[in-house]
Amino acid sequence: METRLRILIVTGIFPPDLGGPATSVSHVARTWSEGGHRVTVVTLADSPEQRGVEWPFRVERVRRSIPKPWRQLKTIVAILRAGRNSDVVFINGLAFEANVANALLRRRQVQKVVGDKAWEMATNTGQTTNTFEDFQRAPQSRAVERLRRLRARWTRRADAVIVPSRYLERIVVGWGVREERVAVVYNAVDDLEAGSPAVIPLETTYKLVSVGRLVPWKGLDRLIGVVARLPDVGLAIVGDGPERRRLETTVRQHDCADRVWFAGQRDRRDALRIVAGADLFVLNSTYEGFPHVVLEAQMVGTPVIATDAGGTSEAVVDGETGRLVPVDDPPRLASGILTLLRDTTLRNRMTDCARSRAGSLTWDRAARETLAVLRGGPA
Repeated sequence: METRLRILIVTGIFPPDLGGPATSVSHVARTWSEGGHRVTVVTLADSPEQRGVEWPFRVERVRRSIPKPWRQLKTIVAILRAGRNSDVVFINGLAFEANVANALLRRRQVQKVVGDKAWEMATNTGQTTNTFEDFQRAPQSRAVERLRRLRARWTRRADAVIVPSRYLERIVVGWGVREERVAVVYNAVDDLEAGSPAVIPLETTYKLVSVGRLVPWKGLDRLIGVVARLPDVGLAIVGDGPERRRLETTVRQHDCADRVWFAGQRDRRDALRIVAGADLFVLNSTYEGFPHVVLEAQMVGTPVIATDAGGTSEAVVDGETGRLVPVDDPPRLASGILTLLRDTTLRNRMTDCARSRAGSLTWDRAARETLAVLRGGPA
């Protein structure tokens, strides 16, 4: 009989927060708890309490809005308190706080890496213009170099590192983590029922949709430029972020305000209904670790075209479950969009194949493979 583990999960977001880490943590934690393991979650939250939802494990929330130094101290104390009765610390965020606390606890430490926080922070603050790949090698300012060293140091301290793609496995090994300590566990996706597809308020024959945080590497400015040159094609953009104002300016510059709809931030169900109401899901990123949103689009039956960036080719099999085009190549993207919009048979074949493949990526599988790493074995 397998030994039951006492698992402490540290995460920056947890339901009712939206986002991949919140969804992932809540699913695997519930599966482990129902399997007899004792699970505790320490997370940041807008409120110290969540009414209306009962979790089969303890959730300790630290208020997100308190000043950062005090918040970090409170989080470290919460991790220390919960960690005393844990066998393993599973870090899904708050790496600084978790590393400080576990330096005292000395528990087995497993860290999940879904991207490069140093690159994201430097990009969002204008401290680098490097692509994700170039950033891994190119010299940076003193402040950014410090971020890179910290990110690598915290990751190397882990007894094991979990990544959602082979692509990110290569990146993490480049940070100095030994290859045998890195395990690939692919993201899971629900057997989704989006409900009735939303009506996208655009007076165009064809409607595209893109979902995600409005940040530079999502390539939405270039996607807007492509749509502006395609007659009778509209675009719904679901999400919000620091690029919102610049993207609205881009729409005005291309004189296509009547063909681009900013849907704003939506809850998951609303976002999926909008995806289901579109003819095509488009991901024009220059970087992706593993795009979970692609799996969700596939599961609700919307064909996918995406740039071959990062781990995207591990979510989309070109010509079978969707279409891949080169990064930053607007003519190829436009051609691919038109081909799929005009070929209903091809879209239907890709949709059926994609839904079947995505359906094999279950939460039970993800929880089982992750638990194996927490125990000290391979995924």
